[in-house]
Amino acid sequence: MGTGTSAGAIGTAKHLWLHTKTLELLLTSDSEISEQNQKWLDENNIRLHRAQIAELEGKKGCLDAVILDNGARLEHEAFFVSAPKVPRTNLSQQLGIAVTKSGHAEPKSQRGDTNVKGVWIAGDLRPMTQQVTIALGTGNIAAVHIDQFLANR
Repeated sequence: MGTGTSAGAIGTAKHLWLHTKTLELLLTSDSEISEQNQKWLDENNIRLHRAQIAELEGKKGCLDAVILDNGARLEHEAFFVSAPKVPRTNLSQQLGIAVTKSGHAEPKSQRGDTNVKGVWIAGDLRPMTQQVTIALGTGNIAAVHIDQFLANR
């Protein structure tokens, strides 16, 4: 079972589908699905649930079931989550950093420098793959450039 944003959850489902033939998808009722993705779900007989999670059941650190607000009970060997990737830009907006249409801060270069002198971006503010290892790397790059900037002042 997958849950999260429709595009992210369906993307995850497409990868998981290679390894299982029992797959269900949980989306919120307001999630939009493209015609192409809906067709893929239909062609592969993937059951789509549109609901909210009401309760989680399990013991000893294991999740056994997900209970939905419509009363449905989902029991699977594994559950995968595809969370929305929305950058937190409050501080960057306060500082006057340019922001892209997707909500990410706009870097001037691969170093992560911005339109505001002395400010670099890293992590989920960068318009790239949102993974912890990538965030750590961009944080390291920003730290090196901040150090150089401060040393040359």
